[in-house]
Amino acid sequence: MSDLHKNKCNELRDQLHQHVQGSDDFVQGVMSALDALEREPIMLDNMEKLSQENRRLKQEIVRLRDILHSKDEGSMSSKLRDALRE
Repeated sequence: MSDLHKNKCNELRDQLHQHVQGSDDFVQGVMSALDALEREPIMLDNMEKLSQENRRLKQEIVRLRDILHSKDEGSMSSKLRDALRE
């Protein structure tokens, strides 16, 4: 999280707390929202990392399937391969 983003969240939290001293439920709700706002960049970063890992794993599956299919074809006799093509 950038320092600017964090400082802005802290500043908003402090200002809000000063202005709404008497309304604890409201303050708690807004504080929770600000906490979530602070965590958002971290969550977005984690989501991007997971998406990249997902793409990598999908490519690995395709690669391994191709290897498996090429081994299957290589182990067949030419007569069997010709029969399967027909």
